[in-house]
Order: sequence, then C-alpha cells, then structure tokens
Amino acid sequence: MPPQTEPATSRGTTHTAVSLRKARKREADRKSQQAARERTKNRIAFLEALVLDLEQQDPTSNAQELIRQHDEVRAERDSLAQALSAIERIIKDRKGHRPAPGSANAPPCDNQSSPPPDDGQRSDNSGFGDTGYLSPLATVSNFNSECGENNVHVPSKTSALGLDQTLVPESEFMFDDVLPMDEVLTCIPPDPIIPPAAMSKCDCAPRSSPKATMEGGANLWRYANEVLSEPTPWCPQLSAQEAMVEDDTPVRAIIDGWDAVERRAGGRLLPSWQKLRQIDEAIFSSCAKVERLAILRLMHILLRFHQEGSEQKREAVPLWYLARPSQSIAHSYAIDFFAWPGLRERFVFQQHRYCSNMFWQLFCSSLHILWPFEFRDCYFRNTDTNEYKVSPAFDERIKDINVWTMSGDIFKMWPEFLSDMPRFNRGPGRELTSNLSNINRMLNSEMRGSAEDGSDETGEVSLDIGYQTQWVNQHGSGQQTNLGLDANLDQ
Repeated sequence: MPPQTEPATSRGTTHTAVSLRKARKREADRKSQQAARERTKNRIAFLEALVLDLEQQDPTSNAQELIRQHDEVRAERDSLAQALSAIERIIKDRKGHRPAPGSANAPPCDNQSSPPPDDGQRSDNSGFGDTGYLSPLATVSNFNSECGENNVHVPSKTSALGLDQTLVPESEFMFDDVLPMDEVLTCIPPDPIIPPAAMSKCDCAPRSSPKATMEGGANLWRYANEVLSEPTPWCPQLSAQEAMVEDDTPVRAIIDGWDAVERRAGGRLLPSWQKLRQIDEAIFSSCAKVERLAILRLMHILLRFHQEGSEQKREAVPLWYLARPSQSIAHSYAIDFFAWPGLRERFVFQQHRYCSNMFWQLFCSSLHILWPFEFRDCYFRNTDTNEYKVSPAFDERIKDINVWTMSGDIFKMWPEFLSDMPRFNRGPGRELTSNLSNINRMLNSEMRGSAEDGSDETGEVSLDIGYQTQWVNQHGSGQQTNLGLDANLDQ
C-alpha cells in the first residue's frame, strides 16, 4: 500500500503562507517607522527655523506694546469704576432716608435705650415738594463715647425746602458763567468732596498730598468741605449733651479760646463742636466777635438739624436758611452753611469762580451783623455755674436775614453779589449804643438796690435800640437804614 503524503503537503503550504504574511507585516512596519521618523525630523526642522526667525526679530517691541495697552485699559477701568461708584452714592443719597427714630430699622443707642420718638415727620407742605438731599453724612461704626461702641449711627441729612421765595430778591442770574459742559465731562475721576470736580488749574483742585491742613497755604474752600463732610455721630446721649452746652460753647470759645472749652469738656469736644472749632480757627478767627458768635450759632443750629433731622430741629432753623431747590443737585456740603439763599444758589452753579482764599479774606473783613450793642450784650453769664447763655434778643436778631450784611470790599471784587446780599451802610451802630447800654445796666442796678432797701419801685428800665432795615435792590439803588431809639419803662 503506497504512503499517504497529502497531509504533509498541506502542512508545508500553510507554513509558507504564514511566513509570507509575517514578511509583509514586517515590511509594512519598517516603512511606517521610516515615515514617522521622517515626519519627526521635518517637524523638528520647522520648529528650529521658527525659533531662529523669532530670535532674529526685536524681542521687546511687542511686549512693550502689550504692556502699554494693558495700562491704558486698566486706567480706563479704574476711572469707570470710580464714576460708577460716585453715581451709586448719589442714587443711594437720593433714595435713602434715615429711619424714623423709634422705628424697627433705627439702630438703638444702647441695649437699654432707643432713639427718642421723632417730633414729627419731615414737612412736606412746601411749595417745592420733598426733594432728596445729597448728604455727606454716613454711618460710623465706632465712637468712643457714652453712647457705647458700634451702636452710634449718623442719619442722612433730610431735605427741608419750606422757604418763602419772597425772602430772596429777584436777580438776573449769570448762567453764562457756568462751567462749559465739555470742561465738566473732562473732570474724571469725580471729586467726592467738591462736586462738580474742579479743573487741575483751579485753586480747590485736589492735590497729591494727604488731607489739606492749614499749613502751607492750603485752599480754605476744600478744607471747609473736608471738615464738614466728615461723618458726625448721633445718638440720644450725644443730643442731650449738645443741648447742655450749645449756648456756653460758642461764647466761651470767643472769650477764653477753644482750649478753655476743651478743658471744660473734659479734654474732648463734642463731634459737632470739634468740626466748628476747625472751621472757626481756620477761617473766621479774623472776624469781629459779634460776627463770629453769629456764624457759630447759626452753623451749629443747621448742623444739629442735619444730624437729627427732626421737626423740632427744623423749626429752629430760619426759613431762609433751609435748602433751596438748587441744593438738591450734587454740590459741596459747605455751600449749605452760607446764610444767603442767593449766594448758596450761585455757589451750586459757579463755586469755582469763588473758591480761592481771596474770597474768605474779603468775606471775613466785609461781614457785618446789624447788632447795635456791644459783644458783651450778646450773652449772659450765670455767676453760680460760670456758664454762658446766648441772649434771646441776639438769637432773634441773627434769624433776620436783613441783619447779615456785607460792606463794599467784597462787592468791588464780585459785583454780582449785590443781588444776593444786603449791603452794609456804615452808621453810628454799636459805638452809639455802648453808652446807652451802660446806662441801662446802671439804672437796673439802682432799681435792684432800691428793691433791696424796701422800696416799692421794682420796675426795670429797658433801652431798646432797634435797626429797621429795608433791603431795596433795584439794580444799585442800595439799602436804606432807619435807626430808632425807644426807651421803655416797665414797672
């Protein structure tokens, strides 16, 4: 029987086929690896050429350009952020009002006491309506006083526009002197102390130095606004302390000096008087005593109204001293303390015409209060307590807008003020009545002596010297002043 060879042939054929497939696979792998090495070599050559090209270029020009563009964008971002912050503050001041004392939202002064009930809501019966008031006053978190820490709040200054327009003379307002809009728009970033911001060439423009001081010829207008705009704490205890010393402090400051007032207060003045001390020493120290007392008295009345915002404090402010409609516009806070409504309105729109220190020099030398007596007649002194009290007659006198007059010096520099302030006509004034005042004291002393001796005559002689001033403003017609002397014997 022949041998069977077919199976062996099949095995050889299968082995040959496998070997061919492996050879083809090895060839394919070799070509693939060769192609990969070629691509890697080409990529390395491209990158080396790119690096060489970049090294041949200026390595700093592009970087400097990018840094410059970055700085410009950053500066623009900062200015926009400041502008938005200022707008946000204005909106909050316009919409935000101090919670009524005693309400759920009003912060208590301490754990045992709360703010006293409001004497009344803000009057809304004026012809101008209730306009939001832009206030620099803000909440303070810590004030080391009897009120306790972290429990003192500062209310927003309220709006009170109940002013009779007939008290202000008609005038042709010089709107052509208002800063052009293109100049206003260039005042970026906004000035939170003196809005609208001044141009860099203006005397009151902010400087690179820290807060203005009275050394080195600082601008008085900026200084006044910085001082008055500082947050002022308020709580019932502080309000009670203010009421106790509101008469004694201004009189003692003028007679004995502010250091004596501070010593009497235990080494620390109350917040409102600390502000007024800085203003008085920096600006009004050159004024006559009567004028200084009138300024301090009136500014303190308005400052307390701004602190508390109650109807009682509002009634203490003369009608002509309340805010005008133009004062609802963002403006420098110190403007609110000018006595004359027309001057306040002029400063709202034109303050940078008068913001130099020359204005205050002329202001202090030109101001005259029509008070026909001497300074010692402006107050009384309690011999038991050694405390001073402002005379009711003087208080009543300074609440008449017509007694706040200016002499011709300031009108020579700024004639437009003639439509805003009464002009002072120099007359007999205080010199004429000084002797009458002495006679008054002598007569009263003699009558008191007669009463002690058993006499039935216990009356009191009062010599009343009164100025009756008519402010006539007919484009230079001036002022007419009548001096009347009345002697009254009350028995």
